Amino acid sequence: MHIAQPPLSQAIQKLEAALGVQLFERTSRAVAPTEAGVVFAEEARKVLAALERAVSEARGAANGRMEPRIGCVTHLPTDQLHRFLDALHHRDPTVRSQVTHMVTLEQLPRLRSGELGLGLLYFLEGFGFDGIETEPLFEGTEMVALVAERHPAAAKERVSPGDLAGESLVLFPRRANAALHDWTIERAAEAGYRFRDVYEVGGPDPRDTVLGVVEEAGVALVPLVYEDGWARGIVARRPLEVPVSTPPIVLGWPADPPERLRPFIENARAVARELRGADRNGGHIAAPSRRI
Repeated sequence: MHIAQPPLSQAIQKLEAALGVQLFERTSRAVAPTEAGVVFAEEARKVLAALERAVSEARGAANGRMEPRIGCVTHLPTDQLHRFLDALHHRDPTVRSQVTHMVTLEQLPRLRSGELGLGLLYFLEGFGFDGIETEPLFEGTEMVALVAERHPAAAKERVSPGDLAGESLVLFPRRANAALHDWTIERAAEAGYRFRDVYEVGGPDPRDTVLGVVEEAGVALVPLVYEDGWARGIVARRPLEVPVSTPPIVLGWPADPPERLRPFIENARAVARELRGADRNGGHIAAPSRRI
């Protein structure tokens, strides 16, 4: 947020005083939103999204150019996002997309409400894609293990299931994303990585996961593209001997989009098919298309 901790804390306290409610539960180990905080954040995002959409629509109307908003999961590799956007722009140079990074569960209601014109989402049955149409885009991203620097596995080039046997799996809270939480545990178990138990950190922020590993609460499995600039030197990142990948990435859009967005969505679907074809030629296999 590019702000020091004291003024951030003071700003939150002033907001809580103005609202007359407590927005966060604070302990020595973690900070988590209260029920009131979750509701306020959700409603505030709607207001900000509506404002951004109004600004975008007004600018687009003034210059004759459409500026659709695209949601994108946080851990999509940058090169894949660039390939998609570059191909999309090549098809229609008059469209300038605005990309906002947010998790799949945040994108879905915004796609239904029209706050987003298109989403790049993890595809899992448990996410609830009702009212959303999808087109396969990319396969899942390889995952790696995060271990404490003095963990025995840190000395190895690759981590095997045996290296992590009996450990706790450090993972984001299930309440934050039950479908992805369960999927991660199940895919790891299928690959032979069976953990003693699950240690849930205070929140979904990746830094919470890193801190759990640093405190030696256990080990974590995270996407290969996991941002480690702020974690380098305090945790070790090691490839998995038996591969585990994130869920596949799909395009998502409202089942009944506004007329003005239909050409943009069709172009995006065509780009997705082109990219899948290019990946297939390189030995990758894409998932089937889906309409819900």
